[in-house]
Amino acid sequence: MFSTSLLVLTSNDRQGKRYTVFFSLLFVVLFILLMLVRDVSAPNDFGNYTIMYEQINSFSDVWVAYHKNYTFSFLQYLGSVIGLSSEQFHTIFSLIISLLVYRAFHLLFEDKKYALIAFALFLLSSTFIFLYANVLRQGLALSLMMLSSAYYWKRKRFSFLAFSVLAFFAHFSAILFFIAVVLAKWLPLRKAIGTFHLILLPLLPIIGYLLIDVVGVASLLQSVEKYSNYDYSSKVFYVKLVVSYLFLVSLFILNKNKYVAQSNENLVEKYTYIYSIYGYLIAASFSLLSIPLMSARVHYFSNALMPMLAVTFLFSSFKLRFEFKIAIVVVVAAAVGMVSYFYPSSASQLGVYGQ
Repeated sequence: MFSTSLLVLTSNDRQGKRYTVFFSLLFVVLFILLMLVRDVSAPNDFGNYTIMYEQINSFSDVWVAYHKNYTFSFLQYLGSVIGLSSEQFHTIFSLIISLLVYRAFHLLFEDKKYALIAFALFLLSSTFIFLYANVLRQGLALSLMMLSSAYYWKRKRFSFLAFSVLAFFAHFSAILFFIAVVLAKWLPLRKAIGTFHLILLPLLPIIGYLLIDVVGVASLLQSVEKYSNYDYSSKVFYVKLVVSYLFLVSLFILNKNKYVAQSNENLVEKYTYIYSIYGYLIAASFSLLSIPLMSARVHYFSNALMPMLAVTFLFSSFKLRFEFKIAIVVVVAAAVGMVSYFYPSSASQLGVYGQ
């Protein structure tokens, strides 16, 4: 998968363009094979999803869904009506909702080449593994909100609201993504607002702790309180959160110093929009650090935007030679891919190895 991703990247150079279609198709085939040959029963949550799936015997059962996740429950109902087994349904389900992310990339980029590169980088991430192999309800919510954000950018308000509602009833955390999208459009993180946001971010864990634990906001929401009762001690998450913050700061400084080409106003606005969604989602993760598990779940949302930011920044607007851009992406993709696919806790979710 990683090697083919690199071939997709390098084939987009002028001299290798004639190979782009071939390597793109090869990449898609390998992606589909990965989703089909993995052990769909390996992830931690598969047992719970199977119980939910087998309990849906009629349409009325959809409305007694776990955590009111009606969107996910309805799709399970359709699988049951067709006659699919739990393994068959969740295999097909994971494949389809993963491809919705590519569709969102394509809507935002309006360019198949950039969308495919971003999707290749996305598939190398731990976000892809955890949300599309294990935490399927949140994976569905992410895909729907990615589409929602694309339609909001295109000013298709009905589609934006429709996909947002479906996302919320797939996983309640989608409301934070929704808020980030709206804020990104009406309060973009640039100039003074962007600077203030970066300065405020390190203080948000303290503010969040005061609101959630001292004031007692968590107790007002059953779902939030449920997450606060889980023990979560992943040190890797905190490292990833720091890396995300540094990534956010770096992009802001480079953009502020006008390394981004300003000739294409639409491109600049689109980049700012994606950057702002990412920034607001990082802020949500920081604010929820007193509930580590929930903070980590929200962080998966922001991670999904990193490939778009990287591609938009490097391949569309950053003033560097194409070969140097490729070198940067190769190094980053290799590091991310190696960690994602060989780190035991994430690799085991695929069931191919690492169990």
